[in-house]
Amino acid sequence: MERKAHGPSGTTEVTFVTKNLKTGRVRMDQCFPHLQDLTPDGCELERKQITLAGYTPLLQNCPGLSQLSVATACRSFDTRKALPPGLCNRRLMSLDLPRASIESSVGSIFRCLILMFPNLKSLTIPYGVASRQARKSFTDLQQLVKSQG
Repeated sequence: MERKAHGPSGTTEVTFVTKNLKTGRVRMDQCFPHLQDLTPDGCELERKQITLAGYTPLLQNCPGLSQLSVATACRSFDTRKALPPGLCNRRLMSLDLPRASIESSVGSIFRCLILMFPNLKSLTIPYGVASRQARKSFTDLQQLVKSQG
């Protein structure tokens, strides 16, 4: 893994190298508390989807996160059980969802996103979505986020 440190606050950007991911598990949320940008380009992590509930460890352990671009299974979850009260990231204003899928209603996904990222103003949706219904769902979600800002 290649790390780029910026300033006295510690690591703020991490560039992943595929060969190192095969040698062991990496818990970015615990290893890099000063992480600001999580964008796993060109590695195994890039291809695996996490759920919206899977964002919780990042919220808990990476308070400086301001850029997030991960493959996501957009599935709503019971925020009262999985998200500790008041836990959110106010720094993240733009979310990139490459290789994402919609697995719940758009309204319930939107509510989860806004609880986790209350200042979310823009959402980048995946390109090349084959299904017309999936394209419509992503576009509707994108419009809800824009109307929030």
